[in-house]
Amino acid sequence: IPGQPTPTLVSLEELQQIIVFDFVVAGSEDEAALFMVGDPPKEGVALDSAIQGALDSFEGESTVEKQHVITDKPYPMARLEVLSVDAETGKTGRQLVYVFIIDDRAWSLTYVAPSERFEQLLPLFEKSAASFELTG
Repeated sequence: IPGQPTPTLVSLEELQQIIVFDFVVAGSEDEAALFMVGDPPKEGVALDSAIQGALDSFEGESTVEKQHVITDKPYPMARLEVLSVDAETGKTGRQLVYVFIIDDRAWSLTYVAPSERFEQLLPLFEKSAASFELTG
């Protein structure tokens, strides 16, 4: 049922006691989606390895179209635009990816859209990314 928790054999609380993970996904009917993934903490993790980890998570072919380091944040951060071809469907898509490191933990925030809608959705993606606040 949309909007309702999915029953599982093991509760989320039990899983969090044995596995360090964070994953959030949201999607829409027009195939646009948002993924936020936190990797397990790794002492001394570098931005370049965090970027490569985010890119390795894409299934199918992918090409980085744009990439730059963001220097006005109190933590290492990069912004990428990626063109990809889905391994299962063969559809082309584009992603806006933010990669950042906080307390030895790499995070990726990825916005996905069909290629033909990406430029139209890009301002919305950027506004959403700018609204993220780190707490705790």
